[in-house]
Amino acid sequence: MPTAAAKYPFPKARRLKSSLLIKETVQQRKSVFCFPIKCFYSVRETTGDATSNVAFLVSKKRFAHAVDRNRVKRLLRESYRLHCQEFTPTSGLTVSLCWMFVGETLPAFPQVEEAARKIFADLQSIFNPVQQ
Repeated sequence: MPTAAAKYPFPKARRLKSSLLIKETVQQRKSVFCFPIKCFYSVRETTGDATSNVAFLVSKKRFAHAVDRNRVKRLLRESYRLHCQEFTPTSGLTVSLCWMFVGETLPAFPQVEEAARKIFADLQSIFNPVQQ
């Protein structure tokens, strides 16, 4: 677990806000799954440093109350913020991520955090495979 002394910011530049990019990312159907999170991703080439942008999606059908949806999104953001440095895409790529919560009940933070770690490990193996 990351130390409390370290700072792990989640600036606005890392957030995926464009509805067109979110729709495009989900429609490409490239995904990584670890219950209760499904992570859709898409890749674009850029001429700068490697970056990743993320959006968090929670279904209104599963959580009718906005309070519950906001709580789940808060847990997803916190787990992303704490573990995003475990994933570094190859330089020259921008990776758009959409984390979709697929569980039926409100999760506990350790459950979300463990799923986030596994998702980042899977993404790291996809974008930076170990060369032997």
